[in-house]
Amino acid sequence: LQSRSMRSWEEAKRSSDYSLFSKDLGELIRMTKEKCAYTDPGKEPYNVLIGLYEEGMDTDTIDRVFNQLNEAFWELRNGGVDAVINDIPTNDYYVTTAGKGKVKSLALALTEEDLGIAVRKGNRELLGKINRGLERILADGTYAALYRKWFGKEPPKEIFRR
Repeated sequence: LQSRSMRSWEEAKRSSDYSLFSKDLGELIRMTKEKCAYTDPGKEPYNVLIGLYEEGMDTDTIDRVFNQLNEAFWELRNGGVDAVINDIPTNDYYVTTAGKGKVKSLALALTEEDLGIAVRKGNRELLGKINRGLERILADGTYAALYRKWFGKEPPKEIFRR
């Protein structure tokens, strides 16, 4: 099934006819649900799958984290707290959307984090496409325009250093 699915997916992409993949996709979903039922009977399949990648994680935990963040931003807007400390892209997006004109983001970062795009080891073709695409949008100004649109400010200069 795995090999056949990969071939039908490639054919669907090549021909832009994703119906070619639908039968295999349905079978993959059915088999994944079956595997989840054997792995942890009685548990929701999505929670089993999350648990395979992040031990102890489940949808309730994810909901709680995101609800806490929403509540923190709500408290900030209503004056219940003076600040929300969180990752910069999330904060900047909030400042540009729901918090527009009501809250602002610091001009400096309290910490430094590296973010990246993960590619399967050895997949040089995809890695090359991603790198060329990033180089192109950095060079032609598309990246800066998207950054301004979604985060409401100029992208950090460090992004343009190589």
